[in-house]
Amino acid sequence: MRRHPVLWALWLCLSMACGLEPPSGDVVPPSVWQVSPSGDGVDPGCCVRVTFSEPVHPNVLAQQLVILAPGAAVDEAFLADFDRPPLSARRQGEIVACEMRFDLDGSQIALQPELSLDPNRLYAVVVSAAVCDLVGNPLVEEILDDERGRAVGEKCHVLHWFTTR
Repeated sequence: MRRHPVLWALWLCLSMACGLEPPSGDVVPPSVWQVSPSGDGVDPGCCVRVTFSEPVHPNVLAQQLVILAPGAAVDEAFLADFDRPPLSARRQGEIVACEMRFDLDGSQIALQPELSLDPNRLYAVVVSAAVCDLVGNPLVEEILDDERGRAVGEKCHVLHWFTTR
């Protein structure tokens, strides 16, 4: 089958304009820079924010790959399930219902609980190991340089705790 040169050029231009090709050389994985709030005595009406080192893929919102859960619900079995999305209906019932949105051009996720959190209770903010950046580099705990100077890290989930007042 012979390709028409004009159609081929049009396809090439559109694919580049639509971002179908990943930016060349992006091999740096994303990491979590900050989670807030933290510590004890957190306001039960707080908004939780997770800030990444770079914009993350929009599927983070669609698949609920960043969640808030009562501390008692988070154990090894929960984390194993959470790292293999989608989260089951049973597990969905264990998390805090939140409105989720991107801030800072996709590098921060805000979780606003639909109801005030229970007072004097431990909560966990969990970021799934399924989170990736816009080109598919997986979330890592810490970005390190390998022997060739390339940014690398071990794929992981991130767990952050706080207690309400």
